[in-house]
Amino acid sequence: NRGSENCFILSFLPERMLSFEWNAPPQLGIYRYIKTRVVIMFEDADAGQTRVTLHHIGWGTDPGFDEVYAYFDRAWGYVIDKFSKSVASDN
Repeated sequence: NRGSENCFILSFLPERMLSFEWNAPPQLGIYRYIKTRVVIMFEDADAGQTRVTLHHIGWGTDPGFDEVYAYFDRAWGYVIDKFSKSVASDN
């Protein structure tokens, strides 16, 4: 009930790229049924670090998308923080 039900992985390049569909949570009404797309790129950076670039695309022009965009703008900070912590190593 958070927004990923019935979404699919669109493409995957190991250690380089992941793309998938994404949808809004139920409280955003009809916008839940309009899927956007996410593309995440991974590339080597200095000192064993990885640069992660995220593109969330496919927004509609209807004014209701403003609320959907605002939701994801808040949510991505949380998601990226959790992701960063889950892949961090103690090396």
